[in-house]
Amino acid sequence: MYAIVLAVIVILVFDAFSRTSEKVKGINATELYQAIENGTVKSLRINPASREVTGEFQDGSKFKSSVADVSELEKAAIAKNIPVSIASPPSPWLDILCTILPIAIMIGFILFLFRRPLGGGAGNNGNNFLGLGRNRKVEIPKEKFSDVAGCDEVVDEAKKIIDFFIDPGKYAKVGARAPKGILLVGPPGTGKTLLCRAIAGEAGVSFFVKPGSAFVELFVGQGAREVRKLFDEAKRNIPCIVFIDEIDAVGRARGSTSLSHDEREQTLNQLLTEVDGFEGGQGIIVVGATNRPEILDPALLRRFDQRLEMPLPDVKGREEILRVHAKKVILALDADLSEVARATPLCSGDKLEKIINEAAMIAAVNNHGVITKKDLHDAADKILYGIEKKNRVRIEEELLAAAYHEAGHTVVAKYVGGADPVRKVTIIPRGESGGATFMLPPHDRHILTKDYLLAQLAVCMGGSAAEKIILNQESSGPCSDFMNATKIAGMMVCELGMSEKIGKVVLARRSEFLGAVESFDCSPATKRLVEEEIKRLTDEAHDKALEIIKIRQQQLRALAKALLDRKTLTGEEVDEIISNTPN
Repeated sequence: MYAIVLAVIVILVFDAFSRTSEKVKGINATELYQAIENGTVKSLRINPASREVTGEFQDGSKFKSSVADVSELEKAAIAKNIPVSIASPPSPWLDILCTILPIAIMIGFILFLFRRPLGGGAGNNGNNFLGLGRNRKVEIPKEKFSDVAGCDEVVDEAKKIIDFFIDPGKYAKVGARAPKGILLVGPPGTGKTLLCRAIAGEAGVSFFVKPGSAFVELFVGQGAREVRKLFDEAKRNIPCIVFIDEIDAVGRARGSTSLSHDEREQTLNQLLTEVDGFEGGQGIIVVGATNRPEILDPALLRRFDQRLEMPLPDVKGREEILRVHAKKVILALDADLSEVARATPLCSGDKLEKIINEAAMIAAVNNHGVITKKDLHDAADKILYGIEKKNRVRIEEELLAAAYHEAGHTVVAKYVGGADPVRKVTIIPRGESGGATFMLPPHDRHILTKDYLLAQLAVCMGGSAAEKIILNQESSGPCSDFMNATKIAGMMVCELGMSEKIGKVVLARRSEFLGAVESFDCSPATKRLVEEEIKRLTDEAHDKALEIIKIRQQQLRALAKALLDRKTLTGEEVDEIISNTPN
């Protein structure tokens, strides 16, 4: 059918072009009679129904015209011995065919697209162009628990699911029912999909996966149809795991917005019906994954018997994840993964994998043969903070300001007390910044004390204080520092209860895993007081930084000079310069 449709389209297009390619000159009736009288007309063709005339001049060119009296024109032409032909009236069937044929071709082409698969690739599962799947390949994943790291507690819970698949009778004896659904919640990149694949791989059961957005179709009812087909296939391949990634795309709470969405609600209703339609002992477990559990429909949440939290890994978990991915590369003897783990707080497993891969690429480009300690840290800095812009042209005044700015951060971090140690400081631009000071926390901080946050505020203000005292200037350089300081101070006042004037209350509420502030509800008077408290904290931090810089000016100048000479200093080089420079 595809070949027929294509051939018809080609013929119609060719015919249209062939018709339009002939140049036909339009003339009026007076010009036509004058040409007949002069003998320049070679032949005429008259259509009595439309009173249109076409013909050919003696030079071979074509013309067309229209006249009021066809018989008079015919007599004038015959008088000059000009051949005249009369066009027969067209068949009414031809008009009907010309009207119906394009519509029929269009309908046939659309039906063909609906039925035609996109191809045999692994990603489409035999879907057609609207994503309405036909055949879904049954898969048993190869991933194992050895590929999952950084979430030992969640893995322990997952092993119970595998035990159910292997020995369901053990649970049936005591009347235990296997869970019908499990909800994996956590920030993006924490390995929710990998864990689910590992569960299926360890149990050796079929694995069906589909993103929640794939159920939201163009036409109402198609999403519900896809849900039915997915579960029909699952029931034919028991035991199995059905994994719905980003389930919040289809499972958002009904009535949460003023806009209705019949297709999504029908799909959600069908999903609820399917999960309720089988018992826990049938060998089907539905696993959903989301990073926004707070927006899910309560009825959907009730269907999930278990909720497994997958938070960002701690320092031990990050090191384990790095070791899993490092199995595929060659590390030098000085490559310390534990140090990289400490330098990457709040990093997901996905980012850690990218760091290892980027380190391998850096080692290959530099022909190192193995991944060195420097390769790992350079990769981490690139993934977390952006690409170094070594070739950016900067005038001497900007370089001097950048050197004193970063030296100011370093000196304040060294002497404020309670701040994290400095790992590296550089004046090479990276991302939007003109330089950077990298800290190395000795351990993960699960509890943030007020003293630690005040120290962080002072470090943020160190660059501005150094520019003020040494260069006697204020610039746009500290803009990002002020933003970070305002964020920390706002968190102290609005979320952590660290302001005596505001009290032990929480005024800002954040998304559970995405971290964005979702609401800030208070009276105008309280909001004004909050702003005053944030300003007080940042002003006091700036005064603290100014005090340290005034006392430690010699160390500041020494660090700035070294940065201008070497561009980048390690934490060890910073300690050496400070220790060898008197106050």
